[in-house]
Amino acid sequence: MPDWEAGRDQCWERWVRNWMGLRDSPGRSGQMMILAKELAYGDRHDATNPFQWDRVVLNLPGSEHYEPRLPWVFKLRKDGTVASEAYIYVDDNRVTAATKIQAWWAARRLASFLSRLGLQDAARKRTSPSQIPGPWAGSVAHTQEGVFLLVTPEKWQKTKDLVSEVAAMLTESTDGKLDRKRLEQIRGFLIYVSRTYPWMPPYLKGLHLTIDGWRPGRDEEGFKLKEGVRRKRPYIAWEWELEYLVDLTPEEFAKRMGCEGPDRVFPVERLRRDIDALTQLLSGESPSITVVRSGSYFSFYLMGDASGKGFGSAYWDRSDLYWESGHYGPKMQEESSNFREADNLVRRLEKMESEGILADKEIFVFTDNSTFEGAFYKGHSTSEKICDIILRLRLVQQRTGCVLHVTHVAGTRMKEAGIDGLSRGDLLEGMLSGGDGPWRFLPLSEGADTRSGGSVVSWVRSWWGTDSATSWCKAPLKVLTPTDWFSLKDVVGPRLWVPPPAAMHTALEMFNEDRIARPHLPHVFVVPRLMTG
Repeated sequence: MPDWEAGRDQCWERWVRNWMGLRDSPGRSGQMMILAKELAYGDRHDATNPFQWDRVVLNLPGSEHYEPRLPWVFKLRKDGTVASEAYIYVDDNRVTAATKIQAWWAARRLASFLSRLGLQDAARKRTSPSQIPGPWAGSVAHTQEGVFLLVTPEKWQKTKDLVSEVAAMLTESTDGKLDRKRLEQIRGFLIYVSRTYPWMPPYLKGLHLTIDGWRPGRDEEGFKLKEGVRRKRPYIAWEWELEYLVDLTPEEFAKRMGCEGPDRVFPVERLRRDIDALTQLLSGESPSITVVRSGSYFSFYLMGDASGKGFGSAYWDRSDLYWESGHYGPKMQEESSNFREADNLVRRLEKMESEGILADKEIFVFTDNSTFEGAFYKGHSTSEKICDIILRLRLVQQRTGCVLHVTHVAGTRMKEAGIDGLSRGDLLEGMLSGGDGPWRFLPLSEGADTRSGGSVVSWVRSWWGTDSATSWCKAPLKVLTPTDWFSLKDVVGPRLWVPPPAAMHTALEMFNEDRIARPHLPHVFVVPRLMTG
């Protein structure tokens, strides 16, 4: 205690503002808002608390009783309804609840509690509870017969106009260059819209590379040169006019790094392909709808593989297994294995679309080809043919409104499920031999410790320590249960997370809040390598 406080016999408080513009101001503001929300949530066991909840339910894909209509992880109240939640975007809050009256009740508690902490509530900005509310944080969310996201018609049209503008810039430029400042403005709005459409960010990469491709240490496609090249030639830069790499003097390199950049830049080749893809994806007259949660009572599980001369795929719809296999012609056999395996799965999905069974369904696509999974989430591959396949897949997703998940699994798992053999004409392995569905081959709902029979936690504790004297950080690890994920303010000491792969999104969300609110606490994660996209 400082000397000037030694004689003080009372507690003093002083209200201060968090100075904006300082480096740590956003972090401190976020930290205080999360702590305030935790306090507003109150005692979860109090029946009079609108944020009361009794238990956590894991409704995870890969389990036999998975319900696509419900959230993967959610809290239930004692009366069996979904618990109320508060979501914060910077300084804006939105409350969700099972009924309209519960939404009012929870919003009132949150607003009054924050006001008591000195966080003023702007009551004039409140809106009535609704399942079809207006825009918030860039998206319009509808929760009738499912959960859907879209943008307003005005934003949709503006997005189309901006993509058309870039396309016109590419074709009409007289010097082969584009206005960099205008590209930055267009990029900013497209990033804003991409919060609603998960298929959009991969096709903004060409814009990023074009805008920053002038910087030293980049290649002709705008990507940073590999570390080994930059180590040998630290002052290397791509000369767009000369179309080859040159070595600059240290003075020239420093000058380029410190400048604000040219007014006009050369477009990278990828930008043209990205704009073509966005033009197709944005071709609809009305805003595209992102299905967050389908209204279907079952989901599809599709697995596919391709061998040197054959292909096979099978999907499960809870009641039965539907498979197909065949042999490639000479021309297809000349294609790369990456192409054959990606094309095999996308053709099967296109066939399912033509049969009318994908509309408003959730489908999990499993492949042992990591290139296909990476290209799906990145939207790009070094192979132009695979880029075209991924675009076909995204268009299927958009036309059908299906909820699509692409997941890489080990080749040994594909063999165990019988899909590897199916591509070679073997119909007597894994799922095809009858008996179990895909559940035991796809343990998306099982954590590492469950799958290992408790060995994982024992292994972690063997090197962390089990008591305060020998443990790292002088404290033993607390193994977190799903209930603990939502009560981290009451958990003391370091945390050990062993969530199922399918629950990892929720676990990370809770971890991030806990990390911001309590940055001094260490965390250990052990998760099976599944659903990494």
